[in-house]
Amino acid sequence: MEEKDQIKPTEAASEVRKEPVKLCNICGELRNNPLGKKNLDEKRIMEKKKPIKRNEALKPLSREHHHGLLLCWKIRQGIKMQVEPKRIKSYTDWFKNKYLYPHFEAEEKFVFPVLGDENPFVKKALAEHRRLKRLFDQQSEILKALSLIEEELEKHIRFEERVVFNEVQQAATPGQFEEIEKKHHAIAFSDDTWDDKFWIIKRGVKTEV
Repeated sequence: MEEKDQIKPTEAASEVRKEPVKLCNICGELRNNPLGKKNLDEKRIMEKKKPIKRNEALKPLSREHHHGLLLCWKIRQGIKMQVEPKRIKSYTDWFKNKYLYPHFEAEEKFVFPVLGDENPFVKKALAEHRRLKRLFDQQSEILKALSLIEEELEKHIRFEERVVFNEVQQAATPGQFEEIEKKHHAIAFSDDTWDDKFWIIKRGVKTEV
């Protein structure tokens, strides 16, 4: 190979640095791939599965998952800005009763039965539901519980989206999809009336360190 055709290591590194890796601030999904698949972290490659077009019957539940991810982000923001834990818990209490627990109930009644109680993925999801409920209902060591919620709820949602729902989608009959669509009534999400939006950084207001 002639010298003019060779790319020096420093030049190659310079080319790579032109486009940084971009992640979504809320859900953490990869938004670009400047280095190519081979250079990405191996764990991320393993977790990044080919997306399956979600069946209409499961789309409302997937939208509810998105709001769950937003909750995790809001908790992280609150902790980062050193918001009083009781303020964050007030919001998580409202969210769990109005949205999260009804979501768990819908999955357990209408979605998981497609795979059956003995399915290992269903067993894992049910165990995580119980664990998350204990954390949400915990009245002591609130900050610790909130930290665990934002971490474990996010992992749980990604597990259901990437594994459980994909398994359900492959196993369910048209009749079962119709039954899910008929029985699960999605609740339109809105926290517009929630006055204490602790996760918003107000301009001109300095947070204490």
